[in-house]
Amino acid sequence: MPSTHRHHGFLLSLGIALFWGSLYVYYPILAPYAKVLGANLAQVGLIVGSYGLTQAILRIPLGLYADWRGIRKPIALLGCAVSLVGAVGLALARTPEQVFWFRALTGVAAATWVASSVMLAGYFPPRRAVRASSLAVFLTAAGQVFGTSAGGLLADRWGWRAPFLVAAGVAFLGGVVVAQVAEPPSLATREPATLGQIVGYARSRQLLLASLAAALLQYVSTATTGGFVPLYAQSLGASPAQLGWVTTVMWVGHGLGAALVGILVERLGERRLLLLGALVMVATTLAVPFCGSVLLLIGLRAAYGLGAGSILPVLMGLSIKFVREEGRAAAMGFYQAVYGVGMFVGPSLSGLLADRWGTAAVFWSGASVSLGVGLLALLAASVQEVPQREGREVLVPAEGPQRPE
Repeated sequence: MPSTHRHHGFLLSLGIALFWGSLYVYYPILAPYAKVLGANLAQVGLIVGSYGLTQAILRIPLGLYADWRGIRKPIALLGCAVSLVGAVGLALARTPEQVFWFRALTGVAAATWVASSVMLAGYFPPRRAVRASSLAVFLTAAGQVFGTSAGGLLADRWGWRAPFLVAAGVAFLGGVVVAQVAEPPSLATREPATLGQIVGYARSRQLLLASLAAALLQYVSTATTGGFVPLYAQSLGASPAQLGWVTTVMWVGHGLGAALVGILVERLGERRLLLLGALVMVATTLAVPFCGSVLLLIGLRAAYGLGAGSILPVLMGLSIKFVREEGRAAAMGFYQAVYGVGMFVGPSLSGLLADRWGTAAVFWSGASVSLGVGLLALLAASVQEVPQREGREVLVPAEGPQRPE
């Protein structure tokens, strides 16, 4: 990598970490904050889910627009600006309805990640694409861990609104850093995908099954981590700082599980790893209502993160396993849009269940959905080839077997 690219790549990496940090500083306390403002459990679910709804709607259009115009930096800057506005709006909110709309706005910010990730990859030669993807995942996790660990401490010391105001400051810093970055010239020659191509890729059984499994995984993760685990922890007497740790350990476990995927796939194989990860998700979700202490809950969430973190990278790899190189960005856009639906439906439906049958119903249903994750993931891993038929199938096996990273 040339020194100029290295410099801009470093700045963009820092900007990405700050961007994700701004979206996750208030993540552990959002659901309790909404309850303080008078939200019932159904409204809490809708508030948490609104973040995924706007992502599901906007990720593909934003990706297509960025490819069509050949620009990524303005969209990355827009993401930081929208994150700032959303955080300030959440801090100033006085009703659950206002929290809903500003949380949905932060989902718009998260949707711009599709441009930032492609921009980051542009600083790497094609042969190092995997390294670029790994760096993007690491930066996302770093922002999440930094944000969630700081958010609880901020709320514990300075009140519920402090994490939102700090998030706005972090988003501003992220925008300042990204503004110093130049667009990588290699992206100018990138052939933009079309909406028709993305719809065509949806005909792949493996892509569809992997995307649906990821959507169910996000259903469970968003409903629990972002919504009803913090509320349950609060019922056990957790302080705002402890709410931060309950969330942080899940992301740490998630990152560790993802980091170990390469080794685990070689030793266990994809199917056994997917089955094991799903069973860990089932057990740790089912056990939450029987957990009587915050410390035990922290242990359960760390284990859940390991299980979910070991599944998600495999699903991502499976989603593009039989896609030619030039079609992988479009296929990944479809994959991300589908799992964004799970991020909305999970907490929204769980809120209705909690409002009618209590918080325990969220974890019992989450355990059932986790079984579905395992089933669909196993089916996706069982697809051996995608037949190419004129007018019906557009995906063909890539050269050589692809091991998910």
